[in-house]
Amino acid sequence: MSPLEAISRWLESQDLDTQLDFAAYAAPSIFEGSDVLTLGGPEHLDALLRWLTEPELDPRAAAGRALTFRIVFEYFAQSRIRGDGWKRTEELVIWNANSSH
Repeated sequence: MSPLEAISRWLESQDLDTQLDFAAYAAPSIFEGSDVLTLGGPEHLDALLRWLTEPELDPRAAAGRALTFRIVFEYFAQSRIRGDGWKRTEELVIWNANSSH
């Protein structure tokens, strides 16, 4: 199993709230400057899963994506431990709720 396969399987094994929370956190870092950033939560998750499972990536690109995921995940986890990440999540939830009306 490749690192990207392991990562995508792990992500898909998480509950949906955790998947969406991480995707919302990761999208700005992974897809900087992309149209993906204008999408909502479920679309962020879909884009992230497609990014992780894109077929026929060359080994260097796959390694870069695995490393990028790890770096973003470590920041995500650290911000949750410190607590400021939860504030950011609450702000995103409020923004998404207000923008959907």
